[in-house]
Amino acid sequence: MPLTLNEYREKLIKKILASDSQEAVKRFIDFSIKLFEQNDIHVDIIDLFVEKTISELELFSPMEKDSGQWRNIQLARILLNRKKNR
Repeated sequence: MPLTLNEYREKLIKKILASDSQEAVKRFIDFSIKLFEQNDIHVDIIDLFVEKTISELELFSPMEKDSGQWRNIQLARILLNRKKNR
């Protein structure tokens, strides 16, 4: 059974947090967007996915994450904002 957008977002955020490099964070985000585009997901739904993911990443606190996770969160927010503003 395919994942819902919420489940896919949760999975993406877990991968972002567990990433061991900035390249991995970028790769996960690029892959997610490309996957939606290849499956002809409407651009409005992709934009909503991106916005909601940014919102969820903004809820994290640097006091609750280690420095690597926090860097990944910050980078993911930057990359997703670029996607949103394309």
